[in-house]
Amino acid sequence: MAATVLALPGPAHGAPSPTDRPLARNIEWFEMNIGGGGLFMNVGDDRAHAVVVERFTPKADLLFFNLHWPWFHLTVLEVHPVFFLGFLGGGTRLGARVPLASDHRHELRVGAFLGMDAYLFHINSFSPTLSIKPHLQYVYNTRIGSVGAGIDVPISFHFKETMMGGDGHTVSVPPVMSGIMVYFRWSVGRRPF
Repeated sequence: MAATVLALPGPAHGAPSPTDRPLARNIEWFEMNIGGGGLFMNVGDDRAHAVVVERFTPKADLLFFNLHWPWFHLTVLEVHPVFFLGFLGGGTRLGARVPLASDHRHELRVGAFLGMDAYLFHINSFSPTLSIKPHLQYVYNTRIGSVGAGIDVPISFHFKETMMGGDGHTVSVPPVMSGIMVYFRWSVGRRPF
């Protein structure tokens, strides 16, 4: 009696390519960006109270569910909590992934955040804005997450022309605020290597 053996292809040697990775194993569940930078504003017509033209602002972003595909990534929810004189709000972040090594551990991410933020523009007064933040990040991936560094260029468009601070002074709000932020980033997630 002859036995027939069915040969099935075995797993490929080495790290799987991005196209072989199931999405469930390409999620950074939680990420945090910690750093700071400067914000720059046009001076409004303000005769009552001085307006800060440039200001150091700490950065502490919380990101949830960063999904990875072979050549791009999508952060479902990015939250900006109140952190000293920082931003309050949230939105989403989308970008391209550029591998720097064949094992896909080193990569650059280029993209942008889009959302709504409120900024503590004057004493006890948050100014609502439409916020766009192009980014460039270096990321080193591990089996349990990633670490890296990044640069954001926030561009915020204010919805108000004037606002009253907690001290009773009325100030003009500049239409556009911009700046640059530098930060350390880390994440926790499942990475198949």
